[in-house]
Amino acid sequence: MENTNKKIADILREIIRLLDIKGKIEKSTAYRKFNYQKAAKALDNLDEDISLIYKKSGVSGVRNVLGIGEKMAKKILKYLKKKKIKDYEKLKEDTVLQQIITHF
Repeated sequence: MENTNKKIADILREIIRLLDIKGKIEKSTAYRKFNYQKAAKALDNLDEDISLIYKKSGVSGVRNVLGIGEKMAKKILKYLKKKKIKDYEKLKEDTVLQQIITHF
């Protein structure tokens, strides 16, 4: 059985890594990275599957339990519904060349 919390937390951490590869050093990027890390850590520490929390309490339940903002909650909900996060897919596309170069 898939561990949804771990899967989402891993994607959020991968987003942080891709933001680093992309190399944009801006205040907004630092803030975004902090929020991704905060959400990933909260998911790691959660005893209940996030999808069950969403089914019981909706978006506000997800926000309250994780202590995250609306945008981050929406990203998590997109994953729950579509099994992907748009920002993650876009970052993978945007950084594919840099990833290849840094791999070798």
